[in-house]
Amino acid sequence: MVQVNYYSNFKNWYLFTFYIALITIFVLSIIPHKEIIHELSTQHDSFFINIVDKHTFISKVAYAGENLFGYFSDKIRHFIAFMTLGLLLEFAYINMSKNKKITALIAYGTLIETIQFFIPYRKFGLDDMIFNTVSILFYFKISSKIFIIKEK
Repeated sequence: MVQVNYYSNFKNWYLFTFYIALITIFVLSIIPHKEIIHELSTQHDSFFINIVDKHTFISKVAYAGENLFGYFSDKIRHFIAFMTLGLLLEFAYINMSKNKKITALIAYGTLIETIQFFIPYRKFGLDDMIFNTVSILFYFKISSKIFIIKEK
């Protein structure tokens, strides 16, 4: 078991990091799939499409491991993203109850998938929502056995 002393002067850093992660995950979730990026780039000369062209850093992050793990690469990215959000939320809002944290992250994952339903080049994925939820529950199950967080 790891005891973590929570110093209030780091609270702003934890909050900042958590919100940057939320924004980053949201942006990555609305980026078109790589096949669509190529199709769109040949049809339109758009700043957004040029930013996420397959040779950019953002695209490399969004599609990391796709050739190696195939279908499961997407699930691995969801797992890493929501485990990271769980960890950051744990420290950003130390006084929030565990159930509220779980509910907030599940709502965020559901929001992302719902928004993807309305984006023409993305699709709603019930399997993604389920995997997000499992990842969140898994994080909070193991974190209670690893961390004892105390506020100073």
